[in-house]
Amino acid sequence: MFSKASTSSGGDSLSKESSRLDLRKSQVKSPNAELFRRESSMALSSTPASKTPPQGFAAGASLVGLLASKRLAKRLSNKIHNNRTGSVMSSRLSGMGIRREPTYRMEPYKKFDPQRVEAVIKSVVSDKLGGYKYNPKLCAVMSKVISEEIRDKVKALHFDRYKIISSVVIGEKKNQDIITCSRSVWDDKLDSYAVYNYQIDNIMCAVTVYGIYFE
Repeated sequence: MFSKASTSSGGDSLSKESSRLDLRKSQVKSPNAELFRRESSMALSSTPASKTPPQGFAAGASLVGLLASKRLAKRLSNKIHNNRTGSVMSSRLSGMGIRREPTYRMEPYKKFDPQRVEAVIKSVVSDKLGGYKYNPKLCAVMSKVISEEIRDKVKALHFDRYKIISSVVIGEKKNQDIITCSRSVWDDKLDSYAVYNYQIDNIMCAVTVYGIYFE
């Protein structure tokens, strides 16, 4: 009986020890569980709940945008108004600057001189067409170049109150006859013209410069 009792008492002691160990294990594991819960709660609290700004911030942003748009519209309107007023004032001032007092002068101080103009034509044509071969495509451009240069050099002679008109005709020379003519209504005393004809082996050039007095 004693041996059985001792055996049973030893089993009860073992069961009690095992229960104590289980309690200790549970007590050891519980801090880790609490720590995990704390970390998870901290992680959830650190993440933003929503990306939408608060109501006060949205209202402030919309108000700032409205003010900026009003300022931009005001600047644009002021700029347009200043441009309009500046253009009107400049046109008025330019119109006032064109007005001049009448001189009551009916003749120029320096009349158109055909001899001096003919010398200018001769120097320009001989310089541009010396050794030049006829080309129908290039001669159209060359006639414009010669005409503009003659006109500019004749203007440099300062025939006051004269409109200068320069006409240049360039053609191929093949033993043919060419006649150039013009007709105009002008004043024989003040208006005049100068003519020069130039010929080389395969090209001919006829230049006429008119000086029309402009009162």
